[in-house]
Amino acid sequence: MRVPVNEPVITDAAKRYVIEAMESGWVSSAGKYIDQFEEKFAKYLGVKHAVTTTSGTSALHVGLLAMGIGEGDEVIVPNFTMIASVFAVIHAGAKPVFVDCESDTFTIDISGIEEKITKNTKAVMPVHIYGHPVDMDPLLALAKRHNLQVIEDAAEVHGARYKGRLCGSIGDVSCFSFYGNKIITTGEGGMIVTDDDMIASHARSLKDLAHSPQKRFTHEEVGYNFRMTNLQAACGLGQLESIEKFLEKKQWMAREYEKRLQGIPGLRLPVTKEWAENVYWMYAVLLEEGFPLSRDALREALKEKGVDTRDFFQPCSSQPALRHLSQTEESFPVTEHIAERGLYLPSGLALTKEQIEYVCEAIREVSHCDRPACRTDRLSVTPKADIQKVSVILPTYNEAGNIIPLIAAIDREISHEKEIIVVDDNSPDRTWKLVQRHIDAGHSHVRLERRMTDRGLTKSIRHGIECATGDTIVWMDCDFSMPPEKIPALLRKIEEGYDIAVGSRFAPGGSQKKAEGEESALAIGLSTALNTFTRWSLHRGFYDYTSGFIAIRRRVFDDIRLTGDYGDYFMDLMYRAILLGYSFIEIPYTCVPRREGESKTGADIASLAKNGSQYFRMIARLWAIRAKHRMGYSIKDSVSPSPRGRGKIR
Repeated sequence: MRVPVNEPVITDAAKRYVIEAMESGWVSSAGKYIDQFEEKFAKYLGVKHAVTTTSGTSALHVGLLAMGIGEGDEVIVPNFTMIASVFAVIHAGAKPVFVDCESDTFTIDISGIEEKITKNTKAVMPVHIYGHPVDMDPLLALAKRHNLQVIEDAAEVHGARYKGRLCGSIGDVSCFSFYGNKIITTGEGGMIVTDDDMIASHARSLKDLAHSPQKRFTHEEVGYNFRMTNLQAACGLGQLESIEKFLEKKQWMAREYEKRLQGIPGLRLPVTKEWAENVYWMYAVLLEEGFPLSRDALREALKEKGVDTRDFFQPCSSQPALRHLSQTEESFPVTEHIAERGLYLPSGLALTKEQIEYVCEAIREVSHCDRPACRTDRLSVTPKADIQKVSVILPTYNEAGNIIPLIAAIDREISHEKEIIVVDDNSPDRTWKLVQRHIDAGHSHVRLERRMTDRGLTKSIRHGIECATGDTIVWMDCDFSMPPEKIPALLRKIEEGYDIAVGSRFAPGGSQKKAEGEESALAIGLSTALNTFTRWSLHRGFYDYTSGFIAIRRRVFDDIRLTGDYGDYFMDLMYRAILLGYSFIEIPYTCVPRREGESKTGADIASLAKNGSQYFRMIARLWAIRAKHRMGYSIKDSVSPSPRGRGKIR
C-alpha cells in the first residue's frame, strides 16, 4: 500500500465551477468567480476585505508592503516556520528578526518577543503552525504596548479558532495559502484579508501591477503580477463551500491517529490548548527520548513500506540564504530540537481508515513496539554494529540443478566474510557430489554437511546453525524461489540494529507466484490463510510468520532457544522473538516457483494437518501470555531464563 503525505479532495462544486469558468471564456485574472471567492471568504472570516493573490508567499509580500513595511524596518518572525514567511519580509525590503518557538504547540514563543524589539521594529508575524493557533491575546497586548502591527500567517489554519474567533480574522492583516496541500486548495493561490480599507485598496493595487485607478497603464509605484485566475477562484469557491465537511474529516483523522499511536514510548502526539481549535493541517509528531529510532531512520523505514512523510521545517536562522543576517549565530534551542526530531504523517483529506491503520501499524512495527507493553528493559534496542562474519545455511534435497548457481549468486551478493554451509538431507540426485567438487576446486568458504537421516528441511537448518561460526546467520531455500539479491538488504537491517530481518512474501510489496499443479496452489492458499489469520488474531505488526528467508544475529537465535514444541519452526521463531522483545523488520520479496527439479519441501496434507493442531495450540498459548501481560504480570511470568541466560517460553 502507498500512502501519500497529502492528497487533496476536489469537490464536485469546485469542478463544476471551474468548467463553467472555462466555458465562459474568463480564464485569466478577471471574471465573476474572483469577486465571489473574495466576498465569500471575507464573509466566512467575518472581515471586510479579502484580496486574492497567486500564493501565500505573494500574499505576505504584498500584505507587508500594503502595511507600509519596507527598507530599514524590522519584522519579528518565528524561527520555526516555512521559509516563505521570512522570504516575504526580505522581499518587502525589511529585516526578519527571529524568535524561538514553544515546545508544545511549535508556535512563536511570545515571552521571547519583547527583548527583540528595537526602534526599527514595525511588525510581528505570528505563524499558526500545522493547524494550531498562536496564543494571540498576549501577543496583541504586547504589540499594542509597542505600537507594532500584527500580520498573521494563517496559511496552515483554514477554519482553526482562537477562543472562538477564526484565525486570520484577528491581526491587522492576515494571509492565507491555497497551495495543493492546504485544507482549501486552488492548486496555487493566496488571500490577503483585513478590516482596513486603505490596506485593502493598496494591496489590491500592488498585486495588479499597481495600475492607477484613475488611468490604467499609469503606474505611480512598482507593482507585481500576483493576480489569481478566474479558474483558480472558481475552484476555491467550490472548496470553501465544503470547509465544514473538511474540518470534520481533519478531526476524525486526528482521533484515529491518537487512538492507534498513543502509548508508544518516545512518540509525542500533537497537543491542543484549551483555548484553541486545532484543525490538524498536518498530523505532526515528535520523537523524544525512549523512541528507538532517529527521525530520519523512521522516515526511511516508513518509506520502504510505502508511507510518505515529511520532516519538520528547519530553523530559518540556519539557512544558507540568510547567512548575511547578523543574528544567525544565536541559539534557538527549541526550534533546533524539534527540527531534528519532528515529522508529520500522511494527513490529506482523502486519507482512509485503512490507510491510517496501515501507517500506525507500520510505525509500531518499525519502532519495535510489538513487544509486550510490560517490557521495561532495553533488550530489543540493539545498537548498530558491523557484521563480522555471515553464515549462510542452505538445506538441500534434489537441488543438483540449483545449488552451484545459487552459491555463485550468494558469493556475488555478500561482501562480508562468509561461510556457506550446505546441509544435504540424503539427496538421491548428485547434489552433494556437485558441492564436494565445488569445494575441492578451491572454494574453501563452502562446507558440506551430509545428513543420512532423511528428516526434512527444518532439521537440516537446525543442523546447519549448530555448525555455523558467524555472528549473523542467513538461511534460505536452495531452489531460487527466494532471490539471493535480497540478502544484502537483510544484512543492512541487521547492521542498522535490528535483531531479525525477514524476507516477506505477504508484507506490502511482496508476493508469491504460483507454479503449475494443485499441490502448489493448495500450499500457497493455506500459507496465505494461516499468516493472515495469525496476524489478525494476535494484532501484531508482522505479515509472514512462516518465512524461510531470514537473517538473524547468532546471539539472538541462541537466546530464543527454539524447541519446535509449538508447530512450525519459523513461526515459532517469530513468536518467541516478539514475546522476548527482540526487534524485527520485513523486507518484501516475490517468491517464485522453484527453478529445477522436485524437492520434498512442498506441502503435503498429512504434515499440514499435524502442524495445524500444533499451530492452534501455540495461538492459544500466546493468547494466554498476552492476557497475563494485560493484567499487569511481568514478562517473567511467561519467559524464564535457562542456565545459559536464554529465554524459554513456558
